[in-house]
Amino acid sequence: MNYQRTFGSHYPTECIATGTRRDVDDAVIDLVNQYNAFMKQGDIKSANTLLTANQAVLAPYIINTKYLNYLEEEIYNTGIAALSTITQMISDAEPPTQDEGSSWYMEY
Repeated sequence: MNYQRTFGSHYPTECIATGTRRDVDDAVIDLVNQYNAFMKQGDIKSANTLLTANQAVLAPYIINTKYLNYLEEEIYNTGIAALSTITQMISDAEPPTQDEGSSWYMEY
């Protein structure tokens, strides 16, 4: 099993960054409301213009597919690291790979 690097994960060579996303607060609520108003009106061009013009301010408040893919990759790489460091595993299914010197026990 190989570590995935498609979406920016460097685990385990680098620690996983702590959360960088924030809840919407008074600092950006007007921008968020304006963006939502544009989207409700179907004015995607104006919504995109607003988002692009305020990208630096809004970046910590946006959870998009790129960010979710990154988190999924970090979780996947953490699982690989865990599987490669444990010496004993108990599970219903046989693991796809197993390091020399480790043991797999089927639960019954």
